[in-house]
Amino acid sequence: MVRLRRDIFSNYSRGIVPVHNQSESAQVHMDFFLIMIHELDMKNQVLTASGWLKIEWLDQFLTWNETDYGGIDEVIVFQREVWLPDLFVENTAQNYRELGNDAMLISVHRDGLIVWEPGIVVETSCAVNIGKYPFDSQICDIRFLTWMHTNRTLRVDPGHDEIHLEATLPNGEWDITNTRAERYAYPSTYRNGTEHTGVTFQVHLRRKRTFYILNTIIPVVMLSLLNVLVFILPADCGERMALAVTVLLSFTVYLGIISDVMPKTSESLSLLAVYLTSLLSMSTLSVLCAGVVLNIHHKDPKTPIPASVKYILGGQHRRSVIRDKMIEADAQLNEGIIIHTHRRYTEDMNDCKCKENGESEPNNSEKVLPHECQRLVKEVEEMKSHEISWHDIGKSLDGALFWLFFIVTNTITCIILTLFVS
Repeated sequence: MVRLRRDIFSNYSRGIVPVHNQSESAQVHMDFFLIMIHELDMKNQVLTASGWLKIEWLDQFLTWNETDYGGIDEVIVFQREVWLPDLFVENTAQNYRELGNDAMLISVHRDGLIVWEPGIVVETSCAVNIGKYPFDSQICDIRFLTWMHTNRTLRVDPGHDEIHLEATLPNGEWDITNTRAERYAYPSTYRNGTEHTGVTFQVHLRRKRTFYILNTIIPVVMLSLLNVLVFILPADCGERMALAVTVLLSFTVYLGIISDVMPKTSESLSLLAVYLTSLLSMSTLSVLCAGVVLNIHHKDPKTPIPASVKYILGGQHRRSVIRDKMIEADAQLNEGIIIHTHRRYTEDMNDCKCKENGESEPNNSEKVLPHECQRLVKEVEEMKSHEISWHDIGKSLDGALFWLFFIVTNTITCIILTLFVS
């Protein structure tokens, strides 16, 4: 072994490209074995990964006949002892640095085949698309390129067309759906007509969604329903405005959390941010509408009501109250308290007539005096001439706003969820 090392390295120079014909280029093949995707920093758009490279080439100056050296067909040497391709991570997000170190070992075969496997932890730039966050998929590259050697002296090609995942450990946030390895070239900046060659290792990532569905999507959808509940609470309840403001602040907090995660870029627009902004706008409108309704509800009764408001809201309110009274009368008839003899409904359901008939059967409820029927009829008649108040207008507005916010909120939610899964 000592004699072999002395013989093959006696006239060896690690600064010369290892080909006998210097007009030819050395051929290097590169593979990447991925160990783990550590993190994809969405805000800074940086992918952190670890693994090792398998780089192979033929060194025509390091060959020997194994029979002359006792059958030795391989020697292990330090990487500082042999010629190395000047490769570096082209799209690094940190300082440029050489692969491996002087203490790293290299395998040299009798036919000149050299196998170099430096371990790496890389931080590379990765342009993220936040459009469908957190239902997004990302494509990130790790690019290796020669520093000074051009294709006239050195050519670098991928050994296989994909990244090796045999030793890959799972990541809690991302699934690897696909990988690719492609030849990569960049025009030389110091020698016109030549190019620097290298390999691009491409990783396709898909985000695991369970955590985000439970901690982001479901809470936001549930909060959106609280916008509607603002108009169900009675106007006399002091908690109405408190609920509206609380929901508004909740959306503001969620929007702030999402903004902290997202990169500050306008190249892609997050659907989740659009959804939260829409709900925040709806929540702001609900606070304003709640304030208007409360103002109307507590308005001075002596303040005259515009004729147009009476026409639009008053008639509908009166018909609704009359209908409720008639339902009450019908319920009493079904219970046997008032015997139903005649009922007539006009177009606006304004008439109700009841008449007592016969005696109550034994063991039934006590006989009801005629004035019970007269009371219901009188109440219905009073409703016909009832003049609406500001309180009645407020209740009508609550009902209209409830359905308006319910329809708009659910429409926005359905559209965004459809875009997420499409």
